[in-house]
Amino acid sequence: MPDRVATLSQNFEAQAQKYGSRAFLKDKRDKVWTDHSWADVAEAAGKLRAGLLGLGVRPGNRVAILSDNCPEWIVVDQAVLGLGAIVVPLYTTSGVEETAHVISDSGAKVIAANGPEMVKKILGLSASIPEVTAIVAMHSGAESAPAVNGTPAVMSAASISGDAPAAIVEGSSDDLATLIYTSGTTGTSKGVMLSHGNLLANAEDSLAALALDHTDMTLSHLPIAHSFERTAGYYTVAMAGGTIAFAESLGQIASNLTEVEPTVVLTVPRLLEVIHSRVMRTVETSPPMRQRLFRMALTAGE
Repeated sequence: MPDRVATLSQNFEAQAQKYGSRAFLKDKRDKVWTDHSWADVAEAAGKLRAGLLGLGVRPGNRVAILSDNCPEWIVVDQAVLGLGAIVVPLYTTSGVEETAHVISDSGAKVIAANGPEMVKKILGLSASIPEVTAIVAMHSGAESAPAVNGTPAVMSAASISGDAPAAIVEGSSDDLATLIYTSGTTGTSKGVMLSHGNLLANAEDSLAALALDHTDMTLSHLPIAHSFERTAGYYTVAMAGGTIAFAESLGQIASNLTEVEPTVVLTVPRLLEVIHSRVMRTVETSPPMRQRLFRMALTAGE
């Protein structure tokens, strides 16, 4: 863990300088696992930071992210945090009304969207989110489009990224880092204000509990938009200097586990319950001999 720092972006920059060419992120593209080094992610975040400055994003401004887990999510997050701006994560599975509510309530002016469908989703909400001035398309090969009939302009992350990385702002641990929306028990979702200090303290405690270091790798499969995965599966791993591999999908977790061989997997009870139910249903419909072998294996394991 680096020396105590005030912000998440300072922590990341210190780790990127320390670990340089070592793999920080891994994802599977065209059936091949690809490494993304600390230095590469830091450079991409810095160049995008310069682009966001060009769009007028300043400290305290809100930038929303609509994307499934991927390296680009991390790049945008670090670009925004490094500006002293505030990240508003959006769930890709949320309906249009909920998505529009979070964007409007948070005051986000710029939306980073990953994939044609996500860009289309935001464009379809234009009438209900008139304050949004730009959509930054995160995905490779994204095309830009001017603002038309009240829709915000679409710009690819590649097209706005500067030639030289923009430095991170100094910042304070009391600065607001993110607004995470949660419905609680009833009513419309409400934004929870979390500072850099909040998230760093949670990551430090998680690091102490999990005893992670730079040799560890996690398989990220829960949405980074959720506070659990973002804190424990992203910021804590970054603080440890470890590696994050992104699962292709929930259905591919089993095969991805054998492919990347992570040292730790962070999950939630509900997912384990689903896996257990599927296994037991398979056993119950299996021939008697296979059922007996299964029970013998459980006994041996215990």
